[in-house]
Amino acid sequence: MEPRKRLARLREARAPLERLELAQDKVPGTDLDGLVKLVIGAARFLNENRDVEPKFTAHARTFLEGFGIDVATAIADGNAGFLRRLADATEVWHRHRPNPDKLRAALVRYCASRGRTYSLRELLRMLPENGVPAATTTAWNVRRVARELGITIRGTAGRPKETDSRSPQD
Repeated sequence: MEPRKRLARLREARAPLERLELAQDKVPGTDLDGLVKLVIGAARFLNENRDVEPKFTAHARTFLEGFGIDVATAIADGNAGFLRRLADATEVWHRHRPNPDKLRAALVRYCASRGRTYSLRELLRMLPENGVPAATTTAWNVRRVARELGITIRGTAGRPKETDSRSPQD
């Protein structure tokens, strides 16, 4: 997904997990991301656990059976639009190469509660702990990205104004 579209979807995402997946660029950003992710996950789970007892794989099998029934119903009803969208989403998913934004992902992960106000020092301190190199992170960049994500930072940007504390000279 191109960066502007990803940023727009990141702003409108409500769930913290969805925001984190978008920041880490794990999903390509199609309208069927949730469905494709579940189908791929269930299929991988069943393929990796072939010799496991059926009671542990029942949920994945039930999901894939329901998906198969939905696809069969779409074919029977002639809903070619859904099948085209599903085919396009599958193609996009398999072409997608993640390009994670470490700074955005770290800020989303750390600032999960949107109502809270954070200090810039606190954010700069936690970034190296979350895999963001300290040498590449500036206070200006953190403020810019936090503003884009709707994270409130205490204080104002820039240097403090100089005030003349000396007494006026006559």
